[in-house]
Amino acid sequence: MRGAACLSLLVAAATAAAPARAQAPNMQPGLWEVTFRVEVAGRPAEVETLRRCVTPEQVKEAASASPAAPRGDCTVSDYKATAEGASWTFDCKGGNPMTGSGSIVWQGASYSGATRVETREDGRPIVVNQSYSGVRIGDCAPPAARTR
Repeated sequence: MRGAACLSLLVAAATAAAPARAQAPNMQPGLWEVTFRVEVAGRPAEVETLRRCVTPEQVKEAASASPAAPRGDCTVSDYKATAEGASWTFDCKGGNPMTGSGSIVWQGASYSGATRVETREDGRPIVVNQSYSGVRIGDCAPPAARTR
């Protein structure tokens, strides 16, 4: 379910936020530590923690982005957003049909959210529950230090 974790990363890293006329999310730029947990019944949970620099520009750009649904023939609906959070549903057709919903809450120096995905694997229905959280841990390294 690495693809599901990537969806969480996109959402959690502020690439999914409010429509163009809305405020930017209540998220501070800086170095963030982000933890993802992906759970599927009958399997061990996958947990991944990583660090990512979020620039002021990325926070501003998030205000004009739409939530990222999984790749494919997908539509996002019921999208509601404020500076404090967002929620949405999605429906994907095609070779790997799936439906789901998600939400995220921003609190300046932290955030948390969850996504539920219903799909099929080997002809059997499965539910993938993802949770993600982030905490700002400091400032980003200067650009020169990041390239070394």
